[in-house]
Amino acid sequence: MCLHGQGLQCQPFSCPQGTGCILDGGVRCCEAGEGATCRLELGGLFTTFDGFSGLTPMPVMSSAYELATLVGSRPEDPDWFHVIVDFLPCPGCTALKPRVIVGFRDGCAAVGTNQEIWVNGRPARLPAQVGAGVVARWAEGSRVVIERPPTLRVLVGPEGAVALRASPALRGRLRAACGDYNGVAADDLMLPGRLRGASLIDVFQACRAPGFNNCAEKLVTPAVTRHFTG
Repeated sequence: MCLHGQGLQCQPFSCPQGTGCILDGGVRCCEAGEGATCRLELGGLFTTFDGFSGLTPMPVMSSAYELATLVGSRPEDPDWFHVIVDFLPCPGCTALKPRVIVGFRDGCAAVGTNQEIWVNGRPARLPAQVGAGVVARWAEGSRVVIERPPTLRVLVGPEGAVALRASPALRGRLRAACGDYNGVAADDLMLPGRLRGASLIDVFQACRAPGFNNCAEKLVTPAVTRHFTG
């Protein structure tokens, strides 16, 4: 706690048993120890479910990218979902923030660049029911949570940071930019057709979301391989 004229005051704190302290969008919070998290920090790191990380690729113009979906599933399947970040054109903006779209078989929620909320195509106030077993609500730090307990939780911060939390039930069942969640970070640069990409730029290009008005073909990011760890 920062006190006026008295500097920084600290006190011991620990998360409850079975949880851990994490930094999510600049906010410290407690999170269940089971499962894995994929994070997208604008201007920072992108980290897959299996822990591969590198500088977040940033689009030059409008593009939409699929972060996660179920392998081999279709929108009519009960467990189907996808998580998309859509960078909309914004003339004069100093920084791009994505619109985040989370779709399920029977519902869809979207978080706009200014934390506007749409549920099933209409403006909504939180908390709101998105579909069967899916809710959208506010969390600490002005973050929006869209979750289908106990398997999936998506957090969207006011600065555009996105965190996807997947339960062990989804291990090995995922694909797209956040990786396959198989416990092996070394294969998270794999492209469709089992081709290996050179960087996260290749991965994001391969995961451009179909059905969106994507205007750009290029991404820019510091292309220095030593920035990537795995």
